[in-house]
Amino acid sequence: MYHPLPNQKAHPNQAKRALHKQMKNGAFKVIRGGRVLNIDARSVEVVDLLVRGDTIHELGRPGLQAPDDAMVIDANGKLLMPGLVNAH
Repeated sequence: MYHPLPNQKAHPNQAKRALHKQMKNGAFKVIRGGRVLNIDARSVEVVDLLVRGDTIHELGRPGLQAPDDAMVIDANGKLLMPGLVNAH
């Protein structure tokens, strides 16, 4: 979930541009509490993902340590499929 800065309007296009800028700058984001689909194990696990720029840096149990300045994205109740592209 995108949380605008106090002086920023919560317009969807602004949110996308801000996130894209952070990704290009290599900023860290931590995606908390998402369910990740594991095709090989035929299971779904609740995890946290640490992302730097546009690359997954680490995948771990909920509570995964992240830099203090990392953008936090709440994925509680969401299904995450790293590497899967939605072509719709």
